[in-house]
Amino acid sequence: MKHFDITEWADFVLGTLAAAQRDEMASHLASECPDCRPVQQMLQQVREVAAADALYSPPADLVAAVASIPASRIPERPRLLDRILATLTYDSFADLQHEGARSGQPASRQLALQAGSYRLELQMDRSNSQVTLVGQFACDKPETNRVDGLPVLLLGSGKVLAQAVTNDFGEFCLEYRQRTKLRLCIPLEHNGTQIEVALSRLESGYA
Repeated sequence: MKHFDITEWADFVLGTLAAAQRDEMASHLASECPDCRPVQQMLQQVREVAAADALYSPPADLVAAVASIPASRIPERPRLLDRILATLTYDSFADLQHEGARSGQPASRQLALQAGSYRLELQMDRSNSQVTLVGQFACDKPETNRVDGLPVLLLGSGKVLAQAVTNDFGEFCLEYRQRTKLRLCIPLEHNGTQIEVALSRLESGYA
C-alpha cells in the first residue's frame, strides 16, 4: 500500500493538489490507513484553528490599552536644571575688627548670598578641618515658591559628600571635612533651576 508524507497531506488539506492526486489520496483515506489517517486529521484540525483565529477580532478598547503599554514604559529623559550661581552680598570676614581685638580670622563666619529671587544665609563654624554649616533658604516670593522639603547637597569630586533637607522654615545643617572644589547645591525641580554656591571659594578666607 502506498503511503503519503506530511507535506502531501498538508497540500491535500489546503486544497492545492491536482484533481488526480487528490482523488488518489481521498481513496487512500477511505481505506482507513492507520498511518495516514492521523496525519490528515491533525493537519485538518490545525487548519480549522488557524481559520478561526483569523476571524477573531479583539475588542477595540483592549487593542488601544495594549498599544499604549510600550509608550508608557519609555523612560523619560532626565531634565537638566538651569544653574543659578549665588552671589555673595555679605561676609562677616569683611567687618572691621574692634579696636584691641586680636588679629586673625574668627572660627565662625556668617555669609549672605543672593540667587535671583532666592536668599541664602550661612553660618560656617570650623574646628580644625571639620566644618559645620548651618543655613536658611528663603525666597522673596514665598507665595509662589516653597522653601521646605528641598534637598541640599554638598558635592565634591563628582560625588554627594553630605546631604540634608530643609525644614518648614528653610533651615538645614551639614557637617563635612574641609576640602577643595566643594559646591553647595539646592535643586528646585518645580521650576527647573538649581541654586549653586562655590563653597571652596568662600572657605579660602580660613587659610
